[in-house]
Amino acid sequence: MRQNVQSLLARRVGDAATSIVTTTKAMPSERLTWIPLDNGRCVSELLADCIHGNSRVAKIIPTRSFENLPEAPDWKATDLPELHRLLLDSAEKYAEVVMAVPDEDLEVEFDAPWGKIVLGDGLFHPYWNMVYHEGQINYIQTLYGDKEMHF
Repeated sequence: MRQNVQSLLARRVGDAATSIVTTTKAMPSERLTWIPLDNGRCVSELLADCIHGNSRVAKIIPTRSFENLPEAPDWKATDLPELHRLLLDSAEKYAEVVMAVPDEDLEVEFDAPWGKIVLGDGLFHPYWNMVYHEGQINYIQTLYGDKEMHF
């Protein structure tokens, strides 16, 4: 059976969210809010950004609008199990929305704050964002001596 881009992205976004959950579960709790060199973003903030990215794109896809987008979760007031739940839920919601996009809409252009965007291109943002942030999380792990891949 031939797979379309929507099912591929739904699966890959779910896999990326699961991988981030597995990786961050293996981290010592004090490292979740640690900011290396006191400059940058901590792991909990990166998790919140992944949730935010997934949620925003899930809202943008059906409306083709950047108005009334969800806020990022308050990572300072949210514990790790809740961040994990929110991340997995946001990936699931994204998957539901992306699976509803007809193939013929993939080339549709719509207005974004920075100019025109092609819907099919915008669908890739949550996957790219989570893989990028997982790399940052993996790098933070190496800075405190954890060189193990957590699958």
